[in-house]
Amino acid sequence: MRWRQMLPIVNRGILLIMLLLTLVGAASVAWAQEAVDINAAGFTIPVLANGSRVDGTFQGPVTARLYGFQGSAGDVVTVTMTQVSDQLDPFLVLLGADGEFIASDDDSGATLLSAAIEDVTLPVDGAYLVLATSIHHVIEPRTEIPESLTFNLSLNGNTLPADADPAVLPLFVVPLEPGEPVAVTLGPEQVAAYFSAPVGVDSAFGVTVEESSFDTVLHLFDSTGARLAVNDDDASREGLASGLYDAAVPTAGGALAIVSDVFFYMDDQDRTESEMRPFTGGDMSVLLQAG
Repeated sequence: MRWRQMLPIVNRGILLIMLLLTLVGAASVAWAQEAVDINAAGFTIPVLANGSRVDGTFQGPVTARLYGFQGSAGDVVTVTMTQVSDQLDPFLVLLGADGEFIASDDDSGATLLSAAIEDVTLPVDGAYLVLATSIHHVIEPRTEIPESLTFNLSLNGNTLPADADPAVLPLFVVPLEPGEPVAVTLGPEQVAAYFSAPVGVDSAFGVTVEESSFDTVLHLFDSTGARLAVNDDDASREGLASGLYDAAVPTAGGALAIVSDVFFYMDDQDRTESEMRPFTGGDMSVLLQAG
């Protein structure tokens, strides 16, 4: 084949490579942004310091709560959750500021059924999220809790990064606007993505995961970090997408939606031992529907 005849093929190949590079860059835009202080946007998620001990309660639809802290790379931290109510079986999950799975625990605490994430080394400077819940309510509410179940949570071993504000909780959060779908790609280490719903939308609104290439779970939290609702598989649609509709959210502070892999609380070793494939990431599109 002569060179002139090859030019159209070469040009098409160059265009294809450029297009692929553009798509890869676009897919990673959400995670290339700087972390923003979510509490400065109207949220009041509790931020823990080294040595903190706080009390928490589950009741009604609230079956999980979020807590945050800042840490430095190399910190060896321990988070414990101990039930005060005998009926509570604590469960803990530790996530990074970009949705990276760090650790989880069910029954490693000092007392029967209590949870403890012990001596975990933090990989980077920045913020971390603690999901405190029950083994019975990790990904599903089952039934509302008629009577309050109380617990205490403690944190030890973290140090503030240089020049960090101890009251700040900087997370990689993607803002949602009603009617505007947002496409996000998760990598192998990022089992979850964080989305903020603005103040000013109707007090009842739905968050749906329109499509995804993995099995999703949708968690909806109010501005204080209380989980108001959670959904694994949307019964109104085929496939493994998630959805929440007419979820009542207080008008103040907005809401935080976390879209995660259904097994976001398991590391690759646990998945392998359970004869599951490791999480490899994937694409999803998230849509906020107002009213």
